[in-house]
Parts: sequence; structure tokens; C-alpha cells
Amino acid sequence: MKNQRDRDSISGKQPAPAITGELEDWFETGLEGVVWALIDDANNGYDSLHVIEEGDDLTVLDKAGTVLWQGTIECDRKTGATPRPTNPHFIQQQALGCWIHWIQKGFEPDHWAEFFIRRPDDRLRGVLVKKSTQVATNVSRGEITDLNAKTESLKCSAGETLREDYMAPLGLSARQIAEAIPPDATHPARNWAAEIESFAIGDEEAFVNLDLSLALDRYFGLPDGYFWRLQAVCSVRDRIPQLKPWLDRVKPRQCENAQTGSGKPTGSASADPLNDSIP
Repeated sequence: MKNQRDRDSISGKQPAPAITGELEDWFETGLEGVVWALIDDANNGYDSLHVIEEGDDLTVLDKAGTVLWQGTIECDRKTGATPRPTNPHFIQQQALGCWIHWIQKGFEPDHWAEFFIRRPDDRLRGVLVKKSTQVATNVSRGEITDLNAKTESLKCSAGETLREDYMAPLGLSARQIAEAIPPDATHPARNWAAEIESFAIGDEEAFVNLDLSLALDRYFGLPDGYFWRLQAVCSVRDRIPQLKPWLDRVKPRQCENAQTGSGKPTGSASADPLNDSIP
């Protein structure tokens, strides 16, 4: 299989730049497991953090520069999966005692994790080439700020995430999930099975409403609003390219800061309401 740079050369696209740095097992509250990442040498803090995703080209090096592994990332999300002790319905992979989201196809979980889960003074080096020539996945304030990269790393839609990451691994049908949801006091005849089927299986464009999202969150032991917020992020991702010419003409409000004289907005209006939008 040709790597990403070979494919870009053939298609005439500009190759994505190689990112060099240390491999790390990144984790923060809400990630529901360790994320494989590379900390680049050119930046500091979250600006240096790049999440490794399906289709990326990765080279793993020891401290002497010897290549330990090289190839294109193909995510295996099943090998080593086991039920969580506090939520047996939720099955997730684990390696070296940590919950994880995927391993490279063809590896045993512990062997792949050994590239990343190491003491700070024993980190391996890596060279990462992102699958897209767009901005490499970048993390700020604990969340991936490139919405395209974030939602692509999860799934292409909230409905597909429900179907592929929760229903399919557990062998669950929409009707089985619906049986665990009590009648809605406001709409007692509500057909939960049909709504779940439309959202997760039948219609990729269907939107989950807040009530169903909260019910699904409770059923799978997820933070309240998980699917609702994931859907919102996916919607923003898909809508921005369509509205870009118009959005680029919106004039940002300018407010002079009395202390600094800068034109940057001040106060709570400048806060990011989507911070930690995806648990």
C-alpha cells in the first residue's frame, strides 16, 4: 500500500508536512480513555499536541533514530475489548492497564501501547504525516479545536457513532434499546425504536432530539448530553464550509480594552461556550 505522500504525489496534491516529536499517551477528563498523540518539537502546550488518526502516516523511532515501525494507521477498535466493570453494557479496548480507543491493525493491544505508554524520560520519537493537507489536528483548552479533525476521528456523524461504536459491538438493535426506555409522560405513544432506527441506522441526516439523546446517554453510561453535543459539533463542521463566503464577510465586534487599548472583545462574551463540548 502506498503511503499518503505517494498518493498525494500521484493526485497532484501538495504533500502534508511531516511533524516530528515525542509519542505520548494523552489523557484528560472526558476522553473516556487514552488517546495516541504526538507532541511536536516546534510548539508548546496544547499547540504542540497532534492526535493520531485513521489514515495518518506514522514512523516510530527509538532515541538513536532507529525505525521501530512505519506505516499508515489502520484502526482496530475491537481487539482486546472488554466490558467496563461499572457498566458491563459498554465494551472498550484496554492495553497496559489503560482504557484505549483503538490499536494499529495487526498488533496486540499491549504491544502497540508500548510505543506510547512509557515513562516521561523514556519516550519514543515519531514522525507524523496527517492524512489531510488541511490543518493538523490541534488541541486547545482540553478539546480538539479543528472540528473536521475531531468529528472525523470519532465518526462522520453522531448517528454513525451510535451505530458503529455502541450498537454494533454490543449486537444491539434499536428495538432492544427502546425496551429500556420508559414511556414519555408527555407523549406516551412515542415510538422510541423508530426514532433510534432513523437516527442510527436508517437516515444519516436524521437528528437526535434532546430527550432521546439523554435517554441514550443514560442507557450507555455516558455523560448527559453526549450525543446531543456530538451532533452539534458535527453540524457545525458540515455547515461552516457551506457558509464560509458569507461568514467571512461578518464584521467582528471591536471593543477597546481600557487597560491595554487592544481591540479584542472583553468580558464573558469572549468566552468559548463549546469548551469541553465532547466528553
